[in-house]
Amino acid sequence: HAASYALADRTDVLRVLISASPGSRAERIAEAKGWNDDAAAKAVARGDAGRAAYLKRFYGIDAELPEHYDLVIDTDEVDAVAAAELIVRAARSHAGPPRD
Repeated sequence: HAASYALADRTDVLRVLISASPGSRAERIAEAKGWNDDAAAKAVARGDAGRAAYLKRFYGIDAELPEHYDLVIDTDEVDAVAAAELIVRAARSHAGPPRD
């Protein structure tokens, strides 16, 4: 849970956010689990609310922002294979300076 925040001070970690619109995530859940659209949309909303509550409670984060990550990939625009390739390429070249 929230490893990107727990490990934020480490320079040997590449923090990656893989994102997609709620609609896309619901479609993927519905397809993978055989759920109807409404059930999948509710699962996405519950998951998002749970993650937001967790980040607020343990890290004082009011909103998860792209700035909290080294790499952000929107899977509405980038397919899984290309996303994996981007992550591997970024991990190989990542040698960021210490974070404040």
